Amino acid sequence: MRTKQYEYVIALAETQSFSQAAKNLYIAQSSLSQYILNLEKTLNVTLFDRSQTPIQLTQHGKIYLETAYVIMHLEDKLGTQLQTVDAQATSILRIGTTRYWSGLLLPRILGRFQDSYPHIKLEISETRTFELSDKLEHKDVDVAFFSPPVDLSGTYANYSCERLLKEKIVLAINRDLKRYYGIMSNVVDRETMKQLPYISLKRGQKMRHFSDQQFTELGFAPNIVLETENIATAYKLAESGIGAAFVPAHIYEFAPNLDNIVHFDLETPRYWSLYGYISDSLENQEAANYLITLIKMEVLKLDK
Repeated sequence: MRTKQYEYVIALAETQSFSQAAKNLYIAQSSLSQYILNLEKTLNVTLFDRSQTPIQLTQHGKIYLETAYVIMHLEDKLGTQLQTVDAQATSILRIGTTRYWSGLLLPRILGRFQDSYPHIKLEISETRTFELSDKLEHKDVDVAFFSPPVDLSGTYANYSCERLLKEKIVLAINRDLKRYYGIMSNVVDRETMKQLPYISLKRGQKMRHFSDQQFTELGFAPNIVLETENIATAYKLAESGIGAAFVPAHIYEFAPNLDNIVHFDLETPRYWSLYGYISDSLENQEAANYLITLIKMEVLKLDK
């Protein structure tokens, strides 16, 4: 049971491509394009900014998409409930994630999830990137969301996968360090990066893997003065002036009141991606899909 207008908008928003969305929907690209145009005329708003490549949602489009996710979930849930009226036994959903994504997203979504699925018990595993990758390899989790060691979909057998967010990586530097090293622009160059002290995550985590790659590409060994397990801790230590730290752009959500820190872009912009994984053999498929849908809704809010 699917409402076409919501399904079409979701497909286009997630692929950011008329051709790919049409392919996923098994319809002609011209049909999809005309359908979206007609929908925009009916609503008297523009949902997609076609002047950008890839196409982007407008603010009207983001509001529409958030509601579309809710309606699609309710349709799926109704269909499942009608088929399983008497099946209300408690079941378990095993969720795997890393500390950063857990802290950023779980507090925003778990209340709504448990309101919708009170009979499902959640088992949450917060671990390092490479440890979570191993759990997926051995099918020890039902649902996972994290930045995998390699930003490729389809990495793990028997899991469906989709990218949920592309997030910029920045260099966080204390304001006093900024003045000391004479950083004048919002982009930090190679020579300045060579001089800076660094706070790094310990090995086994995606951000440490990224920073090691960055230093290798730039051709120098960094002065790492401190290592920590937690990316939020690294950020707060950077604010204290101990050293600079590579962090994802939305890290401020963990510490919104830190005033003595500045985010700098890298000379070559860098990103990491959040992916969602759902086991193909999962009995609670509808509940797992809803969990990922809630994450998508929160990601939209992060970009507002």
